[in-house]
Amino acid sequence: MDLLTVEESREFSLRNVAEEGEEMAKSKIKARRLILEEYSSTESRAAALKGRPTQEAGPETNTEKYAGVIINGSYVEIALKRTRTDVATASAVVVKERKNQSTKAKYQVLQKSLAEEVEKWRYSEKACEGLREDVERAKCVTMNLLSRLESCLTAYNVESLRMDELTATAEKKEQEYEIELAAKAKKLAEYEAARISNLEFIEKL
Repeated sequence: MDLLTVEESREFSLRNVAEEGEEMAKSKIKARRLILEEYSSTESRAAALKGRPTQEAGPETNTEKYAGVIINGSYVEIALKRTRTDVATASAVVVKERKNQSTKAKYQVLQKSLAEEVEKWRYSEKACEGLREDVERAKCVTMNLLSRLESCLTAYNVESLRMDELTATAEKKEQEYEIELAAKAKKLAEYEAARISNLEFIEKL
């Protein structure tokens, strides 16, 4: 057997109350109508027993009769108005309850949508937090690489300066060696010329 929800149970109860109110109103109207008919029958029988039928009654009796009917009619009209008021009140309660249920359903839909949006926001926040962590790590790696590059550039500059100094020293030594070699070659040429001169002198002796 299917179970009713809280809203369905409440609507079912209100529907039963409204139906019971209508049934009670109909029963009251029927009872008042029977009482009015019984009152009219009793009045007719009393008039017949006195030998004065209702139709042949005098003006005063008819006036009293009509007055009673008017009073009873007013009472019935008041009862009908009250019954209509009760039915209208019950209907208004049902309508209000349905509006409340509709509002509650809309509120639940909005609440569910809000919960979904909050969940999406939390997921986005976590994703953004992960991206921020990745960016921070990338920054650290970049700073490390820049530091290493700067160190490498400094070492390269130092080594390049040392190479320039060594090259300059080597060129200077090479120039000194060439000068020394030229001097030695000159001396050797002088020695060779002196040797030749000595040999020629010896041959002349």
